[in-house]
Amino acid sequence: MTLTEDGSLLLEHAHAILSCVAIAEDQLLNRVSDLSGPPVSVGLIPSLTEAFAVPMLERLRQKFPNFRLRLLDGLSDQIESWLLNGELQIGFSTLPKHSSRLVVEHLCDEHLCLVAAPGVVQSAGSTISLSEVIGIPLILNPQPNSVRILLETAAADQGHDLEPWLEFTSFPAIKEAVRRRFGCSVLSWSAIAEDVAEGRLAAYQIVDPPLRRPLQLLSARDHALSHSSRIMKDEILILAHEFVREGRFR
Repeated sequence: MTLTEDGSLLLEHAHAILSCVAIAEDQLLNRVSDLSGPPVSVGLIPSLTEAFAVPMLERLRQKFPNFRLRLLDGLSDQIESWLLNGELQIGFSTLPKHSSRLVVEHLCDEHLCLVAAPGVVQSAGSTISLSEVIGIPLILNPQPNSVRILLETAAADQGHDLEPWLEFTSFPAIKEAVRRRFGCSVLSWSAIAEDVAEGRLAAYQIVDPPLRRPLQLLSARDHALSHSSRIMKDEILILAHEFVREGRFR
């Protein structure tokens, strides 16, 4: 088959268009995978640092070898303040209410658990009532802390004062003290899932009433996310939802 003069002209333009499309696709792919530039600042609450930071770094390094990241530990109210003043681009929070200046992505409602060394708590199953928890020597984070607020509020609703015998700001120290049988603690599932899976700790979900706290990923409306920050946020959301499906966040 022989092309007419018009057909040959159209074919020539078609090849030129396809070539431009291919170049544009390559440029877009390179842009997506290129996270060079200023580091993206991400805020992690202490209970997530051990469980989430390393898997997040592994995922990002595999997909974006040249990424730069700045991780800050802080309580939820600190992280929200850092987001609003532009010190962070992305951050986790467990607070039930937020400034209207924040974009909130709800991940899950985390169950709170009584945490003990294996064999310390004599329970017929995997749950425990709040009234039983109140009678146990507890090691807790000092105020302000979202778990502590939930626990004290629920105890007060039942007419009890909650007075831990030991307070620690360090999650690893709390877990080690519990493992060495100095007492028990109340922590979110994400903070102890790996320890329970490996037999270092035992966990009992608190019921009657059930205690849950929201886990969310935040960014600020007032500060536009950079190209790198948007990609980083999407990847963190994907990994966080994987944790939810796998039961590591629950």
